[in-house]
Amino acid sequence: MDDRFSQINKALKIELQEKPKSKKVWILFFIFICLAAGIFYAPNFITKDSSSLQRKSVAKEIQATKNRFKAAVVDLPISIFSSFSFDEPKNILLLGISGKGNDAPDLTDTILIAQIKNNPLKINLISIPRDLWVKVPESETLTKINTLYVFGKAAKNQDYGISLAKQKIEEITGLKIDYYFLIDMSVVKQIIDELGGVNVWIAKDIYDPQFPGPNHSYQTFEIKAGWRYLDGETASKYMRTRHSAQGDFDRIQRQQQVLEALKQKLMGLNPISDLPPLLKIAEKFWSNIKTDISLTQLPSLWQIAKQISPEEVNKIVIDREENELVLGDNILIDGQIASILKPGAGIENYSEIQAFIAQGQ
Repeated sequence: MDDRFSQINKALKIELQEKPKSKKVWILFFIFICLAAGIFYAPNFITKDSSSLQRKSVAKEIQATKNRFKAAVVDLPISIFSSFSFDEPKNILLLGISGKGNDAPDLTDTILIAQIKNNPLKINLISIPRDLWVKVPESETLTKINTLYVFGKAAKNQDYGISLAKQKIEEITGLKIDYYFLIDMSVVKQIIDELGGVNVWIAKDIYDPQFPGPNHSYQTFEIKAGWRYLDGETASKYMRTRHSAQGDFDRIQRQQQVLEALKQKLMGLNPISDLPPLLKIAEKFWSNIKTDISLTQLPSLWQIAKQISPEEVNKIVIDREENELVLGDNILIDGQIASILKPGAGIENYSEIQAFIAQGQ
């Protein structure tokens, strides 16, 4: 069997152990922009009263971090909004992968488009279901959309994997993708540890004897109700556990809860006195993100992002239960049943989905 298909089949089988992950990339995207822009603007916080040694030390730290960041981005010569009249929206693709430490690290289990509009300023967050059954671009092969990145990366390289996902998402939505972010979600655990943990209110006792472990195994995750100070490992398990009365809804709430606690702790850091840990955190973020937005573009994007809270984001969800734009089905993959979603209008017919997105904008 072609190595590309064996990797996809392996990823799909591993996926059967997991429920779909919720859409937590938006908050991570916001945090990333704030961190990146904070480093860009950090020299402005170095006052005339700062000592010469302090100014040199801070400037050296910032420049070193900027240099490391350049490896994660494509340095474009113009600002994201310098030539943008706001007469038409900008569409930023956000892809979230499970990342290091997971059995299927390259599945894009979170697929979102952040569409930025102006007059008035507005962000539409369009979610694409990871189980959507699609044809691989330039191929007759059918697969889940969350494996396209795996397919392209195995066939050529990471850039080709991103290109396949981008091409198919443009076809599905009818939207031109202007920029992308590929985010390794394991960065959440790393940053929480770098901050020394986060304080979270646990509403109810949790006991999950079937929490996914390494090599397709299971382990027990247990945590008592009340205020708990969580390290990265515990916070990660708390966000991922399936054991609750309302299933995925509860998990979405837990993930938002932890990420909000993380955001608040990050926003409380002082750009001077906390600069060393801030730079370490920023570097962890940047080493787990790939994007074609340049460092010089980030401050402009930050000015947009900081004006909008997550509650003000208009969410456009392609969901089976609500609108039947997609219909559920089951297929057999190497002897195991896998759940998929097909467009209600038929395989590779995305006319209804495109109309729904246009109406929701």
